[in-house]
Amino acid sequence: MKNYNRLALALLLAIPTIIMAGSDDHIHGRGQAKVKIIDDKVVIGLVLPTQNILGFEREPKSETQQQALLKAETMLLRADNVIKLASAGECKLTSKSLKVKRFKNNRHHQHAEFVLTFQFRCVQPTALDKVEFVLFDSFPQLKNLDVVFSSNAKSAHTKELARKQNTLSITGE
Repeated sequence: MKNYNRLALALLLAIPTIIMAGSDDHIHGRGQAKVKIIDDKVVIGLVLPTQNILGFEREPKSETQQQALLKAETMLLRADNVIKLASAGECKLTSKSLKVKRFKNNRHHQHAEFVLTFQFRCVQPTALDKVEFVLFDSFPQLKNLDVVFSSNAKSAHTKELARKQNTLSITGE
């Protein structure tokens, strides 16, 4: 059982790397998320085109754009600006990270994405019945979010969320 827990934890910690792989084909207005629950740990990773957050994808060229980037980074690093876990789970944020991944597509246009990861430890993980993605409220250019959810008890499934339907139900799926 210890080996299973080690393997599960290793996979859980690999989510940010897995999310970043193959993200060169992003679509403006759409982001990706992964929610993984293993035992008392919850990891939520997101990949969001900077166009959805900032309105541009190139390096900031003006002081206004630089300030917009700093404001967005500050907002995204506050978990409660991005997601809300059901309070019954009694979850506490244990780590967070934010990276900007830059790349060029085949037409040599610059694109960039925010890669964001939150890790939580929950006192009552079985009481965690939903994850609300509140980032839609702050970033109106984000229209859809493709979410992959998996846990100890459930195999992975995907759900598309949107501004008016921004909550991932964990139970009863």
